[in-house]
Amino acid sequence: MALRILPFLSGLAVLGGFFLNPLSSAHAQQLDALSIGKWTITPYFGATVLNNQTMVEAATLSASGSITFSDGSILSATAAATLNETDFSDFYDTPLVFGADVGYMQTERLEVFGGFRYTTASGDSFTNVGSITAAFNFTDSSGTTTAVAIGDTIQASLGDYSSYSFSGGARHYLTDSRLAPFVGASVGYLRVDDISVKARLVNIAAQTGDIKYFDTSNIWTAGIQGGINFGKFGLQANLDYQPELNGDDSDIGLVGLGAINDTGGGFTVGIVARLTIAF
Repeated sequence: MALRILPFLSGLAVLGGFFLNPLSSAHAQQLDALSIGKWTITPYFGATVLNNQTMVEAATLSASGSITFSDGSILSATAAATLNETDFSDFYDTPLVFGADVGYMQTERLEVFGGFRYTTASGDSFTNVGSITAAFNFTDSSGTTTAVAIGDTIQASLGDYSSYSFSGGARHYLTDSRLAPFVGASVGYLRVDDISVKARLVNIAAQTGDIKYFDTSNIWTAGIQGGINFGKFGLQANLDYQPELNGDDSDIGLVGLGAINDTGGGFTVGIVARLTIAF
């Protein structure tokens, strides 16, 4: 029995030395990374886990006559509908985040950095956004005309989400030990690619093609962060804010819905894994 326990105790001794020895290689690497005058490169990847961005504002549609959208589909007669407020998470899968920071240690605790981040999320899944309150005729882009009845459900899908940001900020390390918690803040430029929308009427199985919804947006962004480094490796949580996206009303404005895309702003929370390389 004693012979079986000895290897286990030896293993614990090795692990204990790894975690507790202040001269371990990982500890030395962290002290090296936090030395004054050192440059760092920190690639990271993760996901946005919380998002409070509204993508469709609640509204009432009311239109009469014949209205042709940019995809060639047509509404005719008197159309009316109600739309519900719908959020980012209703349209998109969990956004993935990839990026890298380049930093400079001004002191053993203070790092200034500039970085690039790319965020992507898959769309194109239809979700319920409202219902028809007055009957009308719908002609799709192939020329097929169908009568739309009161009570039909309206669904919508948004095109894929892609954004790119360049930001600068500062990060303060609370210790210079092997386990180094940190806090930081940043501000920067954010570009969000244009986003189209498709609308579908459930009962008659008819839908539009891609019609314009958000134009390409060039906006600012700001955020705070906190995390912990374990040697070269670390985890980081980001709380970011962005203002509204640039709505494109050239299609939806034809039916009095030009305000439903005054949206896209809000807060996001992301968690990423990071690797810090000092040189």
